[in-house]
Amino acid sequence: MKRQIPIHTHYANGKPTHWPEKIISSLYQLGVIDSWTYLIDICREVDFIDGFIVGHVMGKGKDHHIVPPNLECNPGDDLEFVAVNRKGEKFPFGPLVKCMGVQRISIIPFEKMGLTIIDRGDIIPVVTEVEVAKNEGFDSVEHWYSNVPFENDWKIWKGGIIHWTDKQYK
Repeated sequence: MKRQIPIHTHYANGKPTHWPEKIISSLYQLGVIDSWTYLIDICREVDFIDGFIVGHVMGKGKDHHIVPPNLECNPGDDLEFVAVNRKGEKFPFGPLVKCMGVQRISIIPFEKMGLTIIDRGDIIPVVTEVEVAKNEGFDSVEHWYSNVPFENDWKIWKGGIIHWTDKQYK
């Protein structure tokens, strides 16, 4: 089954996420995109993304995407990445890739940061939080937590991590 994965091009504060570029970089590094010609064609097709920076394509990739709990996906599903710009317009980009796994995640607000719990209720160590934040496309754990859509100080945010690599957090 094909699942559309919305990839926002901007944070709520209006700054670019550069997530489409980082996903393209990840797909190139994984060998899904195997030629410079294809990579350049993708870059040309994403002109609609306000703030798209080709230089970010060559940087650290985004190896998974954290999604709200209502976005269902199963291992083996085809993932279609869909950029969502500031106007809410949606544009598919990149090739279809297989979902390699989904992990449930809960983020609990705690002293202006958070505690991240993955799958069976294990609180992940800070070292892993740094890895999750980087693989999600953030600069730091603080950057990640500042963009979690908590509704209030006591709300637990729950969702999933959709993997297109064989990476799983334990």
